[in-house]
Amino acid sequence: MSTDDPYGRAPGSPPPGGPAPGGPAPGGPPPAYPYPGQSTPFAPPAPTEPPGKLKTLRVLFIVAGALQAALSLLVLVTVAAGGQEATDEFRRQLGFDVTAGLIYTVFGAYLLHAVLGIVLAARFSGGGNGVRVAAIVWASFLTLFGAMAFPLGVLWMALGITGIVFLSQSASAAWFRRGRGPGAR
Repeated sequence: MSTDDPYGRAPGSPPPGGPAPGGPAPGGPPPAYPYPGQSTPFAPPAPTEPPGKLKTLRVLFIVAGALQAALSLLVLVTVAAGGQEATDEFRRQLGFDVTAGLIYTVFGAYLLHAVLGIVLAARFSGGGNGVRVAAIVWASFLTLFGAMAFPLGVLWMALGITGIVFLSQSASAAWFRRGRGPGAR
């Protein structure tokens, strides 16, 4: 019997005692990794709960969105119900000429932004990296809208900057990039 194996085994035969522990059986599937979304056995496990800063940010986004929506609706209803007198009052308060159409456009955009912020915050627990990127863009616009409403908008500016910082941290990125079940976005 001619063989290259010093122990006299035939070529292609398994080693004595079966396959190596933790290794795949010859011709079988590779071993499953212990954590969902884990690409190698040496990668850290995927987070199972959002970081504390992200939980806080979610609540702040919902509160900011609700307040912004309430203010936007109040202005839109006031201008609609008050007609020309309400538009004249805005003109007097702002110190420059505005039309009802401009007021509807600006506060309609604020309202849309507020609703989008609430929806994004609600998606923090299950959303992917796209939700994180969209939330960073939303926080950037929140900062811009706050600057446009200065000095009252200082709170929006602070929240927007805080949101950008929290969402840009590695713990937040790891949360949004974690492995999720099939069909998750």
